[in-house]
Amino acid sequence: MATASGITNGCTGQIFAVTFCAKTRTKAAIKNLLGEPGVKLMKRMKFKLLATLLLIGSLSCSQSGSIDERLIGTWEGSNLGSACESLWWTIHRKSNGTYSIDFYREDSKVNVIASEKGEWWIEEGFYFLINDASMIRPDKYEYQVLDSTRVQMMIISYDKSAKCTDGHRFIDTKI
Repeated sequence: MATASGITNGCTGQIFAVTFCAKTRTKAAIKNLLGEPGVKLMKRMKFKLLATLLLIGSLSCSQSGSIDERLIGTWEGSNLGSACESLWWTIHRKSNGTYSIDFYREDSKVNVIASEKGEWWIEEGFYFLINDASMIRPDKYEYQVLDSTRVQMMIISYDKSAKCTDGHRFIDTKI
């Protein structure tokens, strides 16, 4: 982790070269930036600068990109034909850029073996997906909407947490 003014680890966002962490460390960083008491005008200017940097940093932490409305809804698919363990899934993509997905080992989709929640978006013509629990960087897919009920996906890059990295192609079907 980058450090500045004694701020280390537990970070939640980054603004330029200074990384701000937990609330107590942020308070210490504000105190360090404001300096010693005395010059009130300079303190106000420093505070306004800090507030602006915090706002910019918080905005830059959210996912950029857009939502393809054709992908919103509940879809199901499978990775049959890949070298990975056969899985079936049901994914629900919401218009706010969040998703939830349940994975199954059998086509009947009776017993959920894993579930994830996270964010999805479209950027530069690619579909991105990142779960809230374990991924550091998003999976990246080429996607093609075949018709109103089918979308074809082909994985381009994986997060390092991926269990299987066979470059597979699959079709999700809207239900």
